[in-house]
Amino acid sequence: MLPRTAFSWRVDFHHDDHTHPFIPQVNNTKSGFFTVPTTGETSANVYYRVYLTVTDSNGATHTTFRDIQPQKSTTRLVTSVPGLKLNLDGQPRNTPFNFVGVVGISRELAAPQSQILNGRTWVFDSWSDGGARVHNISTPAMNTTYTAVYRLAEGSVGTGTGLSATYFDNANLTGSTFTRTDATVNFFWPASPAPGIGADTFSARWTGQLEPQFTQLYTFQTRSDNGVRVRVNGQLIIDALSTHPTRLDSGTINLVAGQKVAIVIEFQEQSGNAVIELRWSSAATPLSIIPSRQLYPVS
Repeated sequence: MLPRTAFSWRVDFHHDDHTHPFIPQVNNTKSGFFTVPTTGETSANVYYRVYLTVTDSNGATHTTFRDIQPQKSTTRLVTSVPGLKLNLDGQPRNTPFNFVGVVGISRELAAPQSQILNGRTWVFDSWSDGGARVHNISTPAMNTTYTAVYRLAEGSVGTGTGLSATYFDNANLTGSTFTRTDATVNFFWPASPAPGIGADTFSARWTGQLEPQFTQLYTFQTRSDNGVRVRVNGQLIIDALSTHPTRLDSGTINLVAGQKVAIVIEFQEQSGNAVIELRWSSAATPLSIIPSRQLYPVS
């Protein structure tokens, strides 16, 4: 058996078609470890190459290597109002924007405070992950969408914080529950939506009040997989609480600016990925995720 003095190591960082020294030669050890940094290079076209050189008592040497490939995922950046822009690591991006990244690498997401689109001013409201207007994320292991929610600067601007959410461990709104306040109804769940709730055969109910910005006819649109039911001001406007693949459903109702009305959204999931999104539109409101400022939880 060769002594540890026969072993030497080094690690190079490979990026695109070039390399950078990462760990210089280390001698006199048979084992070790190194920590991959989570900041710096954001390219997905990277890997680490670990070299081992062994020298026997006669001075003969042999070098071998192993490559450590990263785990990658796709991150999608979108805005609740189509056509707005976001910044990724300080660079402006037209949305929707997809990028492949190395899991665990830190990335900076930034939403401009306000933007003008088609003559209207839109003001940042919230991120779907609850982060600040400018915040860092750790690239997730699963493909993930981050949505920046915007609201119209004009009209009746609310002060809401979202809706009261109850998650049930059965698909029929029964069983053990988990409660919280959700800023928006805008979710894609490849796994469990909440602690203690199974990834499949679960359901959810969001309740509270909705404050319209304008006195107009509003269209409410859901994108769901599986079923969904929506009541606004006591009126059933979407009734699709059945098992179906991802689809759009919609309904309309007249609302008065600044006049809060009750809203109830019920959702059920049977198998696979779960999707539920709630949007609205009117003559003065392009189709967009309903922002948290116009939603009020049960007090």
